[in-house]
Amino acid sequence: VDYFRSVAAQDRLTDVLFIFCKLTPQIGYRQGMHELLAPFLWLVDFDSLESNGDETSLPHITLAREFVEHDTWALFSALMKSARVYYDHSASVTSASKSSAIFPPPAPSSSSPPLVQPVVAIASHIHSNLRTLDPELHAAFARLQIEPQIYAIRWLRLLFSREFPLSDTMHLWDALFARDPSLQLANHVCLAMLVRVRNSLLRAAAEGYGEFIQVLLRYPACDDGKYRTPLLMKQALFLRDNLSPSAAAYLVKQNVEAGAAIGDPMDTQGGTSSSWPAQQHASPTQRRNPAAVSPQGLGFLESGLVGDLAKGVYGRAEALGINKALRGTFDEIKVSVVALCGFTRSDLY
Repeated sequence: VDYFRSVAAQDRLTDVLFIFCKLTPQIGYRQGMHELLAPFLWLVDFDSLESNGDETSLPHITLAREFVEHDTWALFSALMKSARVYYDHSASVTSASKSSAIFPPPAPSSSSPPLVQPVVAIASHIHSNLRTLDPELHAAFARLQIEPQIYAIRWLRLLFSREFPLSDTMHLWDALFARDPSLQLANHVCLAMLVRVRNSLLRAAAEGYGEFIQVLLRYPACDDGKYRTPLLMKQALFLRDNLSPSAAAYLVKQNVEAGAAIGDPMDTQGGTSSSWPAQQHASPTQRRNPAAVSPQGLGFLESGLVGDLAKGVYGRAEALGINKALRGTFDEIKVSVVALCGFTRSDLY
């Protein structure tokens, strides 16, 4: 933007960042802070009003050009109350979650786990959620040994301003600040972004490390050149309350219908072009609604609430050697659920 080539704009940015450094010496200035500040300065200055002699009118009091730096500072300092954690370089958070995000945890030891920067722990938490949301994509990261902070630190520290054009970034920021000033929702925006490009990532994983990283660090636009950041925000809100493989499948279907899908699905051995069964592409809410399921389509018993619960318990039971007994118990639960839905036992088989 030509605006930032002017000496006046650069001086204003320097002044605000200098004040922030003096007030927060424990953090100081870190690379990337100016990219959070710059959009605020540009928007505040663009909306500001010159004095017209009527200084009592509310618009001129609120948008007075002489207070552009003051208003910019107010916005930036409010943002940094939540975003400062991304710039905290002190190793103050345990790395236990980091070790389990991609690779198996190390062998237990008597010593305390090492500490990492908070943003590294946040990136690892995002990747741990990815394992729940999209196990296939998570496995691709693990196979290439790509740590989550390689992409997540930039996404979070700059609040996605490097991934999208300024206008799209502003749409995303408007929704993010309005919905969650704490910025915790940004974690789910990252997940929605990963799901959108999952097809491209899976294809790139077959080619190698470099191609995979390129997709992450040069986030692609949709086929029509748009980025559809409002859709990403809606999907992030959805994922906040629905973190499961069925939720990821629903987002994939939604992206296809909205023209936001990026990359073609990988072909499977069965000749299909999707990593998920077609039934899973229904909305998770719809899939768990008995009234919306026919006796011939009882997939919700396997991949819905009962199936998810059974899968977790089966894993623990197998380790204890009691999985056969529990399998019979869950079979009875399935029969009971079917009876509640108005089906008969014969519909199961």
